[in-house]
Amino acid sequence: MRVVEHGPLSAIVAGRRMPRWFIDERGHRYEFKRIAEENHSGGFDLKQLTGNQCILAPGVIYERKPADDFSCTSCGDDEAGLVNDKTWGWVCDDCKQKLDKIDRETDWESWDEERRRKLAEANEY
Repeated sequence: MRVVEHGPLSAIVAGRRMPRWFIDERGHRYEFKRIAEENHSGGFDLKQLTGNQCILAPGVIYERKPADDFSCTSCGDDEAGLVNDKTWGWVCDDCKQKLDKIDRETDWESWDEERRRKLAEANEY
């Protein structure tokens, strides 16, 4: 399985940041379900999975969602109609308008310079 798109990195598992959801090369969407339980030898028993689940390293179980069970990747609304925006992913129209406005009004070069300056300051200590 190859991850081709993913949502916000919302959990840290074994020192790695893991996405809230991801889409595989077949277009299936998987959402974070739970942390997998290790067996006595340090591996993962696949019996803990249902037919629509998978484990990604370092031991996170994701559940495949039906194609019609999407929600907005920004606000989580699953009632609104969604569009697959090339920049924002699957978002509702309200979020797309808000995100597009932020993108238009943000000076990304200045934002990036400020972010790098703050990181450099934090690394000085």
